[in-house]
Amino acid sequence: MQCEKEIESIVVTAQVTKTLAPESNTATVILGRTKFHNVFLEQPSDTSFTNIFPVTVQPITGAAVKINEISLREKIDGVYFKPALDLQYMQRYDLHITTDKETITGNCVLPDSFSIIYPNAGDTLIFFSARVVWSKSDSAEHYIIGVQPVDTLNKAQGWNKDFSADSISCVIPQEAFIDTMGNFYPGEYSISLMAINGAWKLSEVGGGNLTGAQGIFGAAVYAQPIVVNIKSP
Repeated sequence: MQCEKEIESIVVTAQVTKTLAPESNTATVILGRTKFHNVFLEQPSDTSFTNIFPVTVQPITGAAVKINEISLREKIDGVYFKPALDLQYMQRYDLHITTDKETITGNCVLPDSFSIIYPNAGDTLIFFSARVVWSKSDSAEHYIIGVQPVDTLNKAQGWNKDFSADSISCVIPQEAFIDTMGNFYPGEYSISLMAINGAWKLSEVGGGNLTGAQGIFGAAVYAQPIVVNIKSP
């Protein structure tokens, strides 16, 4: 059996995103080559376990990156970006990457437009019963909701949570409005919601929805965010 000194693997994170506030359509692709060093060839002593699993990541430069027929320029090493795209709801987008060694492909569908139905912007909610309802987004595979205080002096922890495609509502937990010591903070909070298509989670051991590399290619649509007032009874 032959042991390799290094094991290389490409990792890709790619997305197309449509937002409403501010209105924006962008595509971003991040390419990196990870190197896992074979520590068994170095015979570490009992006291040298600080870097027992050393991993390095090298940006991949000079790749040809396209989404459908649109080329993405390299903004900085390993990061390919294109603003002001003509993204269309419910359209399929194909990713094609060519490096000096590999060809990587993947696809996803931009979810349909949707909105937060309840509460309305400016509403006042009681912290222990704050509820959010949204309309369904066709082709969405997941929703991610985020709740954050508007005031930078507000020390509340906020809250983020993902939901399955069949979800259309949730109750915001009380923990979103308290700090790490359990103190409640009333005031203005922003509620954001996005619909996602594509494998948006990448496990620690790899995976994803690409051919030719480990990684993900997903499409996200953001609903119009709202700001509400949170108070105690």
